[in-house]
Amino acid sequence: MSTDSPIDFFTDDSILEDPYPYYEQLRAQCPVQPIGHHDVVAVTGYDEANEIYRDRKSTRLNSSHLVIS
Repeated sequence: MSTDSPIDFFTDDSILEDPYPYYEQLRAQCPVQPIGHHDVVAVTGYDEANEIYRDRKSTRLNSSHLVIS
């Protein structure tokens, strides 16, 4: 599963100017959203982000694949 957004978090300069509409779109879909075309996971939920940061096994293995917003 991947986000259906036409905006690419990693290449779209408009996100640098105002990232909040993109973040809102991700939050509306799910607090933990796979972005398949980049093989990363966007984490937009506060509780979910805290859980990931506190789980040393998950962050150690997958920290390069997380986008926390």
